[in-house]
Amino acid sequence: MSFVSETKKEMIELISSEECCIKAFLFGVYKGSGYIALRKNQWWIGFRFTDEELLNKCFDILYAFTGTEPTTTGETGFGGRNTYQSFILELDTVQSKKVAELLSIDFQGVSDFDKQIELDNFPSECCRKSLLRGIFLSAGTMSLPTDSKDLSPVKKSGGYYLEMKVYSEQLAIDIVNLLKIFGIASKIRNRRMSFSVYLKDSELISDFLAATGAYNSLFKLQELIVLRSMKNDTNRGLNCNLANINRAIGAAAIQCEAIKRLIDKERLNDLDQELIQTAFARLDYPEFTLAELASHLGDVSKSCINHRLRKLVALSESLENEK
Repeated sequence: MSFVSETKKEMIELISSEECCIKAFLFGVYKGSGYIALRKNQWWIGFRFTDEELLNKCFDILYAFTGTEPTTTGETGFGGRNTYQSFILELDTVQSKKVAELLSIDFQGVSDFDKQIELDNFPSECCRKSLLRGIFLSAGTMSLPTDSKDLSPVKKSGGYYLEMKVYSEQLAIDIVNLLKIFGIASKIRNRRMSFSVYLKDSELISDFLAATGAYNSLFKLQELIVLRSMKNDTNRGLNCNLANINRAIGAAAIQCEAIKRLIDKERLNDLDQELIQTAFARLDYPEFTLAELASHLGDVSKSCINHRLRKLVALSESLENEK
């Protein structure tokens, strides 16, 4: 199960039994995936889902409220190379009237209804959390970095990403305002016929999970953040060490070539004993670092060895300039 699936499952289990919270949750689901249809001069309310667990939960809620079973159907869709299952939950005219009354849907003003959320209708924090869960469960998705095999993230992007896609700009603005109540700064992206309210920061996504009460998912996300941070630090350290090793190898190769040139020109023996000793030590141990070379030669410092080798290279270059 992917991380987003686990998160949604946890949120479904968090749905309160309080009537006000159930109303807020159902309102959020309606905003994310609900629709209204006019058939034979009668209004019908329906929902479209891709999550079967959410379908079953909403079925139970609507059945408990209306006293009759909604109609459910399933269909298979295709998106690129992927095949997905979607579910339709529809209410008859009697059920639709009851739900419309519950959610304060005015069929006469239906053209304006989907454009906004009256946040004043949800004054308590628990209801606002339920509202946010409903919107995310019905219209949201989330992806994590793809290098985490433990959490099996959805392979959608290379980083942290959470979005809720809706079909009204005003509704997207209202979702942004809802998130602001929980101290979460989100952005809106216009995607042709839809609008995405999104978060691209791991800390903001953590705040979102905390706001919805999905603490198990929050802890897993924090674990991933820590593991990735440790991995990145380790990689940076390895890259730094590798770069240092490459520089040391390159410098040692230059030094060895310079010493060989001095030997070929019969100029090495003209130097003082300390330079001669350092030169032969470098030829014998080209893989040694300056510290290792200093240790091998005994009572001499790393900076001293570096100074001697630079002097040998400079003398070799002076021979080249004499040509």
